Amino acid sequence: MKHTLAPTAAREGLLGFYPSYREVPWDNLLSHAKTTLDIVVYYWDKWTNQHILTLQRLLKNPEAKIRFFFADESDPRVLSEILRLFPANQAEELKSKIRHTYEPLGTTPQVEVYRVPHLLNYSMQCMDGKILVLSLFEMYRQQQVDSPAIVIDLTKEPNLKKFYQKELDGLIKSGKR
Repeated sequence: MKHTLAPTAAREGLLGFYPSYREVPWDNLLSHAKTTLDIVVYYWDKWTNQHILTLQRLLKNPEAKIRFFFADESDPRVLSEILRLFPANQAEELKSKIRHTYEPLGTTPQVEVYRVPHLLNYSMQCMDGKILVLSLFEMYRQQQVDSPAIVIDLTKEPNLKKFYQKELDGLIKSGKR
């Protein structure tokens, strides 16, 4: 049986699909950020180290900011669930990985860290509210995360732009800085 997609399935705002987030052309995408980079993850210490120069270039703009959103590992219930999702980690190791996600950027008002009071449903990175990288979290992680990633041009997808803004507003409102 041959499958065909409806014309609306091929969207103008879809910039790319990657079988693994590791295949995303991060430095290219990050170079589009001029004022704001939002990062929603459990932790991303290795990724930060891989892209530190590009992130530091963004922070050379005094108007720029990078906002990190993490599940609040200081809440024992949330920490227990994060450890269930990442069984290879111990609590202190997990907390260290979270810190090493943002600490390499230094302590500056341009780097904001929010801890939200619940688990995260997805990984999300957004450059200037225009280019969104959306990825899933694995429910059954083995050895390393290799979730697929979708890159979306929010300027061409108004409904997804509204979704992103609603989610961002909720993360900021519920998160502790």
